[in-house]
Amino acid sequence: MNMEDRELDRQVKQAFEGLTPDIFDSVLSDCRRQTGKVVSMKPRRKKNLLRRAAGIAAALLLMVGGVSAVGLWRLENTAVASVSLDVNPSVEIKVNEKEKVVSVTALNEDGQKIIAEMDFEGSSLEVTVNALIGSMLRQGYLSVSANSVLVSVESTDSQQAAALEQRLREEIGGLLESGGVSAAVLSQQVNADEELRTLAEEYGLSLGKAQLIRGITTQDSRYSFADLAGLTINQLNLLSEELALSGVQRSGEASEAGYIGSGEAMNAALADAGISGESISAYFSRMDWEDGRMVYALAFDDGENGYEYTVEALTGQIISSAKELHTLLEQQSGEAGQILQEQTGSMADLVQEQSQSLEEWLSSASGDWAEWIRTHDEEIERWAEESGGQWEAWAEQYGGDWEAWARDHAAEVESWAREQGRKWENYGELWESWAESLFG
Repeated sequence: MNMEDRELDRQVKQAFEGLTPDIFDSVLSDCRRQTGKVVSMKPRRKKNLLRRAAGIAAALLLMVGGVSAVGLWRLENTAVASVSLDVNPSVEIKVNEKEKVVSVTALNEDGQKIIAEMDFEGSSLEVTVNALIGSMLRQGYLSVSANSVLVSVESTDSQQAAALEQRLREEIGGLLESGGVSAAVLSQQVNADEELRTLAEEYGLSLGKAQLIRGITTQDSRYSFADLAGLTINQLNLLSEELALSGVQRSGEASEAGYIGSGEAMNAALADAGISGESISAYFSRMDWEDGRMVYALAFDDGENGYEYTVEALTGQIISSAKELHTLLEQQSGEAGQILQEQTGSMADLVQEQSQSLEEWLSSASGDWAEWIRTHDEEIERWAEESGGQWEAWAEQYGGDWEAWARDHAAEVESWAREQGRKWENYGELWESWAESLFG
């Protein structure tokens, strides 16, 4: 029995002694005043009673203590929230309601290296996160060239999750800054559905990383989930910088220090195009994932021509390029406009030449024509309803501006003019053939 148990036993004994009246001496005195043999009495009953009471009290204390111990054990070992840290190592931390660690689990091989022999059970969440981030820094998973961390919180208590998310984002940012790394921290609350859990299990990812990738692929259909599953958080951060991902909070900017940089990629493209940077009037750049590698997608304009380039992000190698000649397009548009203008004149002359013949024909065939209109009234009305919207849209867009229409449809006009030239020459014959087909 330890000292605490002995003290507790002493207090119980003392309490029961106070409750039991000591009448032994008074009873003995009364017996002495009586005649006859006096039998001496010993206080055995009192001793047995005290011993029994002490045993009962001890049993009760043990029972209460046992129930309390079980309740405390359950409280300390029941996880109420889960926090995952993703860099490329992925680690999941489960905590109880006092934010004491219940378990820390590595979700990939790099995560196992980070945890190593450390045992976090019973430690505070703050101490655990500090130790894991420190391990990532020491082993080079977090550095100047790879500075992005994803923090994901899952809890049935949304308010607790939001508060924990914000606090961890700020704490991790401070830890990285103190380690000489400009932090880029992404944070989110996890809302796991069956599809997300299936994806996470299939690709061996944390729920948080799976949710981030699903958000990217939802907004950018160029990527598939399989394309991005193997990327680090820093790469995913670079690819999604221009996307407004729902529920994702950002602090800091993802590092490009591991790549040549957009400036060097642009210099490589300009050198390949044979033009100087001073001649550029418009410029666009973004990082992309193409054929299993990070690339820079570039687009620029020198006022005369437009250029598009894809440059390998690690080496600066030109992967693809395209040049759009503005002068050639303008020339083709002008030629098409001239053709249309010539054809328009020819059409006008032809219509004028044929109008008298058509008028004479309509006069002579007015009866038949009227009869044809009556018999085809529904067809004419249906055609008008179907085609009216197209003519109205054309009128609103071009307002009768044939030159504007010609510029927009230069290639179509040129092709049409070449194909229809001979038919226009024989326009009269076509009208005659059409009339014969109608009236016999």
